[in-house]
Amino acid sequence: MSVRRWRWYCHPLFLVTLALATHLVAVWAMPWVIMDRVFARLAAESHGRLYTSAYFPPPSDGGQRRIVMPSPDLLYALCAYDLAAGPLEVDVAPQLNTYWSVALYAANTDNFWVVNDRQMAGRAVRWQLVPNRLDRPLRLPDGRTQLVSPTRRGLLLMRVLAGEGPAAQAAADKARRTLRCVQR
Repeated sequence: MSVRRWRWYCHPLFLVTLALATHLVAVWAMPWVIMDRVFARLAAESHGRLYTSAYFPPPSDGGQRRIVMPSPDLLYALCAYDLAAGPLEVDVAPQLNTYWSVALYAANTDNFWVVNDRQMAGRAVRWQLVPNRLDRPLRLPDGRTQLVSPTRRGLLLMRVLAGEGPAAQAAADKARRTLRCVQR
C-alpha cells in the first residue's frame, strides 16, 4: 500500500475519531465546568459564605446573569453544599400564597429533586441531604425526609414569585429568607 493511499484512508478516520472524542469530552465535561464557574461566581458574590449559609442575591434585572435566564418576577435564594463535610439539613417555611419552589442540582447540572408550593400545601420543607446512594428517600424521626445527592457537591436553588408592588415584594423576600441550610 502506498503512502498516498494510506493518507486517504487515515484522514477521514482521524477526523471522525477526533470529532467523536471532542463530542464525548464536551458532553461529559461541560456541565461540570459550568457548575464550577457558577460555584466560583456565587462564592465571590456571597463573600465566601456560600458553603456556610444561605445566600440571598438582590433581585434580578435585565443586565444581570447570576443565574441562567433570570426572571425579574422571581426572587432567588441559594445554598451550595459539599457533603464531604457531612449531611446538609435544609429547612424552609415560606408561608406564602403564591408560587415558590426549591430545586436541588448535582455538580453536573442535573436537577435531581424539586418541590413547590402546590406539593407542600402550606407545610414546611425539612430535608436531610446525604452523599451515599439509597434506593429511595427515607423518613427520619424528626420529620425530615432524607434525600440522596448523586454528587458530593451541588446547589440548592429556591425561587419565589415576587408579585407586584412593595407589599408583595416584601412578603416574597420574607418567604425566601426562611431558607436555612446547615451542614451537620
